[in-house]
Amino acid sequence: MVGPEHGERHSDLMQYGTPELHAMVELVYDYPDMLYWIWREVVERRSIAARVLASMIELKLRNTEGFVWPGTGPLNSRPGAPVDIVAPALGPLAALGYRVGKNGETASRRKIILRQAYQSAVPVVADANYMAEWGEPATCRRLHKMARSIAAFASKAKNHREANYAQAIYDWEADLEWLRTEYYVGRCDFIWPSSES
Repeated sequence: MVGPEHGERHSDLMQYGTPELHAMVELVYDYPDMLYWIWREVVERRSIAARVLASMIELKLRNTEGFVWPGTGPLNSRPGAPVDIVAPALGPLAALGYRVGKNGETASRRKIILRQAYQSAVPVVADANYMAEWGEPATCRRLHKMARSIAAFASKAKNHREANYAQAIYDWEADLEWLRTEYYVGRCDFIWPSSES
């Protein structure tokens, strides 16, 4: 089974709000091609609700036997060979709209997103093992995963000498410090991660 052409959107779905599309997902949950069309629509939207819905649909489609993502070739050259996915292409923070750098969110908007990621359920973007790393909301385990992720983003960007990630690195480090003072100090005892390479 192959889905529609990658990048296309279904014009009829553009007229519906995210809550209506969420209701549609429940009706067509066992029809991957229809789910894919809804995913193509909601993945283009910026709201947190749309990102959560897109993540939910993506997880369902990734676990649907026979569904082939449009525009993607085989991940392994041997037909039927198992594919190990270590981490999702879109993590929970990104699924919630967390963006840094020149085209990222403002500091105040990022704090709202990070607060939501810490205090609430995060979008399911991968298998249960990966999601277990995020722990329960408002726990040191959740904070540790968030801080490690952001520190890793900044550290990786510092190693890219050919591109200018200065604003993104500044944003990540500012967000790390905010998380540290807001949720870590006096509450958790793990070693706070650093973005230093």
